[in-house]
Amino acid sequence: MTRQALKHSLLLQLAVIYTRYLVGGAFVFASLIKIKGHRFTQISDTAEAHSVGHFFEMMYQSGLYWQFIGWAQCVAGLLLLTQRYALLGALAYVSIMANIFVITISYDFRGTPVITGLMLLAGLLLLAWDWNRLRVVVNLPAVPEATSALFESRLWEGVGA
Repeated sequence: MTRQALKHSLLLQLAVIYTRYLVGGAFVFASLIKIKGHRFTQISDTAEAHSVGHFFEMMYQSGLYWQFIGWAQCVAGLLLLTQRYALLGALAYVSIMANIFVITISYDFRGTPVITGLMLLAGLLLLAWDWNRLRVVVNLPAVPEATSALFESRLWEGVGA
């Protein structure tokens, strides 16, 4: 199956749209706590969670940086929800999510790297969907690809709002 045929698949188009909603909404939700200046999580002071607890407490105590992370997540999530600016949102999302994934691996968060890894994979798949527009980043010409009228409908922007 060719790339153009995949881009016209109704099922894949809906999967891309709803993946943008899912990860964008998750980022907006997670950002609100940080923007308000609250702790994201409470970790008990057990021996194995000691360094994780200190890491999150240090991030929280930074104040401005904690809120900056929240605003960055909020902007990335909202851009994904718009559908029109979803490529820009996906670029920001993958950058932030890659950092979160490395943190969860570095501090041995038990099962959390599986979740963050899947979220990162979803972001990478969103970038792959728009590869035709991202080619310019690696000095290749952009390739115009037509999608169906359903995918280009402004309805999805309204639903995202």
